[in-house]
Amino acid sequence: MLQTEIEDLDECVLVATQALFEQMLDCEPMPSEAPEHSPVGWGAIVTIGAPRPIRLHIVMAASTVGAVAQTVFGLTADRVTDADCRDLLGEMANIMGGSLKGMFDDATSLSLPTTFATSKKYHAPAGSQQSWFMVDDTPFGVWCEVIGG
Repeated sequence: MLQTEIEDLDECVLVATQALFEQMLDCEPMPSEAPEHSPVGWGAIVTIGAPRPIRLHIVMAASTVGAVAQTVFGLTADRVTDADCRDLLGEMANIMGGSLKGMFDDATSLSLPTTFATSKKYHAPAGSQQSWFMVDDTPFGVWCEVIGG
């Protein structure tokens, strides 16, 4: 039995996203409208294992990931590498995925994160629930795709 219903994913994503940013950066991302194009930068995916698995996608502009990496890793802008950006976004996906997993009684596992470079052509999968947020006037997306649902 689900403690949280699949239909409540938008609210779950909001709670998990805000908690992550408050813990990592002591800031609160603001919900936003979807931008015309996906941010060009980085993405990460984790899958929450359950009878109806959920794939969590995070996409963020390169400049935003870089700024967050500076804060989290204590680096200067010229020291942030692509590897740092991938590590950061993978960790964010892992933390958010774990938070979401904890909201479902029947969730059994969490995959390792997969990170990748994004382009304007990267879109949310059809039927996924999209949530958009703003950090430093830059949008980032969190999408939940119910697999087989």
